[in-house]
Amino acid sequence: MTILQKTSHRFCLNGRTICTISTVLALVGFQTAYATPGTPTDDEPGPQQHSERLAAPTTETPDAGGPAPSDQENALLKALRGMATEPSDLEGIRVFFAFEDLNNDGVHEAVVHVTSPDYCGTGGCTTMVYQWDSKAAGYAKVNHTPTTRPPIYSSEREGCQWSMLWVQRSGGGRTADLHSPTPLSDVDSCDTPIGPWNEAGSKLLIPAYNSLAEGTAL
Repeated sequence: MTILQKTSHRFCLNGRTICTISTVLALVGFQTAYATPGTPTDDEPGPQQHSERLAAPTTETPDAGGPAPSDQENALLKALRGMATEPSDLEGIRVFFAFEDLNNDGVHEAVVHVTSPDYCGTGGCTTMVYQWDSKAAGYAKVNHTPTTRPPIYSSEREGCQWSMLWVQRSGGGRTADLHSPTPLSDVDSCDTPIGPWNEAGSKLLIPAYNSLAEGTAL
């Protein structure tokens, strides 16, 4: 049995002296000494308390019917490499891409800016949109727009299922346009009039780059 703490009047030693009413009884270690074996105390959590303190495992939540976020890039690169009939066709191609849900179906599409002599001209390079095909378990191209340059933005288009892209266009004898509207006409026939560029209502997907070496090689 442990000794009792000092009171405001005198000491109480293991019950040998009768303490005054003002004595504060604090049995240090009493609970531990007399606890039933296997019964958790305040200082030692039981199995349930231990489980509650364990951090929940971190899991990635895939898109509804789409790949997990960590698998998106590999799945996209596989689809892009499928464009080539020969491995040599991929030489010199670099891509810049971003994932965004463009049609509000809960699944991320991939916006891909492709750079290579075959996909670029004086006015820019080709930007493609890939959509997840759950039956084929892979990405499939659904839209492409030539002569584009980053930065590339997306914005919702009122009354339309699909968002639209805003790209930079220049060269080829045209006047430079930093924010050229680019409807995804291959997948969306929406005829809502397109308003002017609105930075506040747009999301940057692919920023401008300084060198093609910044892209991902296929």
